[in-house]
Amino acid sequence: LELGMTAEEQQEVTKLMTSGDPAKVAQAATILSGIADLVVAGIPPSQRSESHAQKMTVLLNTSYTNNVLVRQALLNGQHNVARQIRLEEAEVRERRRNNPLPPRMPRYARMKAFDPASSVKRGGLKGIIGVPSIPKTNIGKGPLGRKRAPSLTFVDDSWDGSVGDAFTEIKIKHGIVTRTQKETPGINRILAAAGAKEDNGELEPRVLIDERHNDGGRRAFQKGDAVTHINGQGFTGNAEDLVTLLSKMYENGTEFFDIVVNAEGSVAEALRLRAIC
Repeated sequence: LELGMTAEEQQEVTKLMTSGDPAKVAQAATILSGIADLVVAGIPPSQRSESHAQKMTVLLNTSYTNNVLVRQALLNGQHNVARQIRLEEAEVRERRRNNPLPPRMPRYARMKAFDPASSVKRGGLKGIIGVPSIPKTNIGKGPLGRKRAPSLTFVDDSWDGSVGDAFTEIKIKHGIVTRTQKETPGINRILAAAGAKEDNGELEPRVLIDERHNDGGRRAFQKGDAVTHINGQGFTGNAEDLVTLLSKMYENGTEFFDIVVNAEGSVAEALRLRAIC
């Protein structure tokens, strides 16, 4: 964040990311994507903030990485300096271990609209909501040959609303979702701060990304990402509802749509607690 964003952008994104509000977390993910687009377009932070330009000037005038500084200090016989740099690096690594981020962080992307029913893959019909492939068929074929696979396919899932879900590793194979709860001292501290959540036996539905085809889907998302917002609006429903929504947009001639993943309650609360623990 420090090198890619202005001080003002860092403050705003941090405030939104640690708010505990899924809608604000989704907004932060959108802002981060916009900042990345500006950098790709050749508009770095130095052109967006005078203070950042001054900071980068100092960094460029002393343009050494920590490893170079260590080697230089050793060459000069400054073993204490080298030791101090290494200690500072170790402290940074320790802070990251003690304050882990959820493995599925909120992300935003603007995607080209696609036909989610265009499900032909490897000569068969790939289920768009976790249904296994069936034998080769002419379904989906036209005068130009086989249709392209949809950019994304989806699978239904449910979660218990706990903060612990934010630190669960999700794997999907043949439409089957499996979870592995991660445990580290840092995660346990965040979970302890969250306190025990009363289990009422009810699970909340959500939709996860399963397969990712074409460049758009592969670059933006990973398997297990939870779809939380479409075109700035919170999405609640199942995989069939999402496929219907995307199909309507495609049929109505929508060129692009906005999608945010992982801006859900468990992740938002985990990020808030991480900031105060």
